[in-house]
Amino acid sequence: MRLLIASGTVAPEIGGPSTFIASAVPRLVERGIDVRVLAFAPSNAAESLDPAPVTRIARTALPGRLAAYALAYRRLARTTDCVLALGLLLPRPTPHGVPVVIKVPGDTVWERAVARGWVAPTEEVEGFDARRHARRVEWLKRWRRAEVRRAAHVVVPSRFLRDMAASWGVRTCRLSVIPNAVPDDGHARAIDASAARRALGWGSDEPVVVVAGRLVRWKHVDLVFEAARAVPGLRIVVAGEGPEQRRLETLAQTLGVRAEFAGALPGDALTRVLRAADYLVLYSSYEGLSHTAIEALVAGTPVVASRRGGNPEVVDHGRNGLLVEHPDVGALAAALGEAFAPGRRAQLAAGTTASRHRFAPDGQVAALVDLLHDVTSPRSASGRGLASSP
Repeated sequence: MRLLIASGTVAPEIGGPSTFIASAVPRLVERGIDVRVLAFAPSNAAESLDPAPVTRIARTALPGRLAAYALAYRRLARTTDCVLALGLLLPRPTPHGVPVVIKVPGDTVWERAVARGWVAPTEEVEGFDARRHARRVEWLKRWRRAEVRRAAHVVVPSRFLRDMAASWGVRTCRLSVIPNAVPDDGHARAIDASAARRALGWGSDEPVVVVAGRLVRWKHVDLVFEAARAVPGLRIVVAGEGPEQRRLETLAQTLGVRAEFAGALPGDALTRVLRAADYLVLYSSYEGLSHTAIEALVAGTPVVASRRGGNPEVVDHGRNGLLVEHPDVGALAAALGEAFAPGRRAQLAAGTTASRHRFAPDGQVAALVDLLHDVTSPRSASGRGLASSP
């Protein structure tokens, strides 16, 4: 089978699609699939991703780069048996007869609308699609619906997103849940946590939590800062960048909390920080299925998370972390207090072991390969009315 993976990003850029490509491509090739990758990337990035060739579209001005992406996509898709599209709202003019499987990590329209101020910053993802908004938002909604309805199949990483995609009109028979995965070669747990703490300048008994991810409003890092005052001397390491950073820096100073803004950390550096920390705190109002939460659990670090989105599908309350109602600063403060009670961290860390097997890449890729063979089979193609993506 010849497979084109059409993404928005690829290594060395960070993010869910890049993580998936780096992990899945070697495993797909091992299973006899001829993989090619198309993505936006810095102009100085390498033109290959061992063991697959990569066509990289430079991030020039918006109209030009979208046109270049569409032309490259059309050319590559003509000689492929199937397209695996990572994400939505990219120009993908698929030739007739080529099945497209779309991997949906979240509601891209809602994310874009909130980030660009097209809707109120307090607008929640639940119910967003049912409400009427400005014309450009409604146009993006229509694009998204058309894209997922025309796909041969839609893959989502969580039951939370499965229900959301179904509300967009995706039929159940064309919708599958395949959880995100994180490679576990034993490297993360082999890191000496005590040595890592010393190298990072943290005290051996100092309480430390990590907040990791893009600094956008729905991550609610501000609520973490407010709740952090319940744990005396708590150090909060913020690993990420984004439009909220300046506001959060000011808020940390105002509240008098110890917040260290480390910037966006590459994979190995983030793994070391997660391994050294006591907890990852993920108090967002919206998550599809957090790669970072899985990375923390694979590293043996428990997670304190909001009971929202896909978080309950990663964090088993009282076993490998704590789930907290959201938004409730008092509840989060109480959870942080419980997290640092004597013996509690060790108990929760012991419960992370099962996550190493549950979110293993081999299982993810095996399920994906079965799906790709199914959608490219003659029987499947005969009953599928394919159309070009918008």
